[in-house]
Amino acid sequence: MTLPNFVIFGAAKSGTTALYRYLSEHPDIYLSSYKEPRFLLYEGADPNQFKGPGDSDRVREAIRNLKDYEKLFDNVSHETAIGEASPIYLYHHDICIPKIKTYIPDSQFIILLRHPVDRAFSMFLHHFRGGFYRDSAKTGMAGIEAKFIELFDTEDSRIQNNWTCWWHYKTLGFYSSQVSAYLNNFGNNKVKIYLSDDLKNNTAATVQDAFQFLGVDDSFQANLDRKHNKFVKINKIPKNQVLHNLIIQSNPLKTIIKPLIPEKIRRKLSRQVMDKNMTQTQETLSFKLSPETRNQLTEIYRDDILKLQDILNRDLSHWLPS
Repeated sequence: MTLPNFVIFGAAKSGTTALYRYLSEHPDIYLSSYKEPRFLLYEGADPNQFKGPGDSDRVREAIRNLKDYEKLFDNVSHETAIGEASPIYLYHHDICIPKIKTYIPDSQFIILLRHPVDRAFSMFLHHFRGGFYRDSAKTGMAGIEAKFIELFDTEDSRIQNNWTCWWHYKTLGFYSSQVSAYLNNFGNNKVKIYLSDDLKNNTAATVQDAFQFLGVDDSFQANLDRKHNKFVKINKIPKNQVLHNLIIQSNPLKTIIKPLIPEKIRRKLSRQVMDKNMTQTQETLSFKLSPETRNQLTEIYRDDILKLQDILNRDLSHWLPS
């Protein structure tokens, strides 16, 4: 039985996909082809207990039993560094750390962090591309920012109603306790922490450092020219927003239909209807938070950023309003 000896995780939208791609090029590194198995979080989970839009399907797509998790690493041959990448392990450290100690106790961990407001807004735009919050754009950037601030203010209700962390825009950004949990349980020598800016601005040096951390040949040159997970345009928008909302959000109609139609058929029909309801657009994704809104929301994290700065022994003053 082969299981990982390293895991990539961190704040969502922090560059984990890019690092995963770069590291997977190394001949002595094996990364599961399924990038985000999320097994260490969702093992044995009931998808129906998660109530946010699309949450049950998202959890259903995760690896939820050990046998299937092991299969992800069946093709390991000579590789010495064997890994997977599931960003949400950082946030859910209380659930994941005990499972890590059970299944992969000797692993190493690579953590990527991004400015908490930039990360949250990036996730917001990801959802926007998926058809959410479109009404907020009717008044331009002012409406977008107002909606984004509202989501920060109403987050507690989503958490209480058991929406997955996919919708935890604000809380995901309190990194200090998350990082501390891994450092305290596994030690500094097992945990390597990068900022997304490291990967963006010093890609070659960061990837080389990760190779060194994993104990593989750091003279290997990964192809760093290709940009991964980079969105420039909103490629599709719903023709009928009401129909789109019926598909992606929980509602009484879906509750009635669920026991009448097998799961696989439901999911296939949903995808087909959604695809037919989408239309191509060349709309440029040019939304950018104003400095005032970014600074306002960053103040929520000020104390936590200062704590993280001490934990990392690294200057994070550039994350704070000047």
